[in-house]
Amino acid sequence: MRYILLILIDFLYVLIFSLFSRKRNRLFLIGTPIHGNLGDQAIALSICDYLKQRHIFYIEVNGTVYRKFAWFLNKLIKKTDAICICGGGFLGSLWTEEDDMVTSIIEKLQENKIIIAPQSIFFDKNDSVRIEKTKKVYCSHKNLNLFVREKNSFVLCKKLFKGTNIHLVPDMVFLLKDFCKQSFVRPDKKILLCFRSDKEHILDDKVELSIKNKIIEMGFEYDVFSTVVPYMISSFSRKKEIQKILKKVSSAKLIITDRLHAMLFSYITETPCYVFDNVSHKISGVHEWIKDCGYIKCCENFDESTISFDLPSGKRKDFSEEFKPLFEKLEMVL
Repeated sequence: MRYILLILIDFLYVLIFSLFSRKRNRLFLIGTPIHGNLGDQAIALSICDYLKQRHIFYIEVNGTVYRKFAWFLNKLIKKTDAICICGGGFLGSLWTEEDDMVTSIIEKLQENKIIIAPQSIFFDKNDSVRIEKTKKVYCSHKNLNLFVREKNSFVLCKKLFKGTNIHLVPDMVFLLKDFCKQSFVRPDKKILLCFRSDKEHILDDKVELSIKNKIIEMGFEYDVFSTVVPYMISSFSRKKEIQKILKKVSSAKLIITDRLHAMLFSYITETPCYVFDNVSHKISGVHEWIKDCGYIKCCENFDESTISFDLPSGKRKDFSEEFKPLFEKLEMVL
């Protein structure tokens, strides 16, 4: 019941603002999440916060609302409106429902300027049908601006989508630095573990057990947490949920994870972290942006001799310059 109510409220919000907004230049932000993945929520929060700071008028359309009412919403979008598709890691073969949504938007809204916020893209080598369709649709759009967040995706997109405007910029979550201004005293013994259990998971269960045993052997304590919560998150509660997870990450002596945004939450809170890669290699790709910080280490595999429980502290970097190509495209909507 709550799910249906949330969808209806969000749909009415989009309908009212689409019909009655008198803004000459409008931006539709499509594909934001209502699910409990806090990494995706943090990306949406970052984009929305930036648009508000720059006084860019936007209408947020979450992915569920768009997929259910696309046939109607596409009629409300004027040819002069710009489209921004929320960033994440859902382009390609892994998350087909979201990927199909993006392809459909590009295919149906040929006259609109479209900006795809920083994404990762991954195709299964046997998924030739999806690859060919995506290539055809992306290359046919004359005003598509595709932003990717790591080099693997950048190289792949350059190969597949010739003639498309493709830019390499960081993950949007790097902009969240202002959301964690508190200082936390890190306990000497507390290590937090955050491991995937979905289709992107490649870390063996035996490795996870070895890590836990090593922690106990070294005299530390561990607790397990997740960057996915078992409930929906509306746009109104998004900021509160992100602040909550940042506070939790900040409270740890060390994070060990194979989730991209557990790594990024560690980075922006300056919490030492070991991270293992995932099936699409987006983690190692995004880690390239922060590999020199000293307190975030990317591991190819678990090796007890290379794991230190006393990583040095460090300072995060300001990525404003790296985001300039994206900022310029968004501000052209003004």
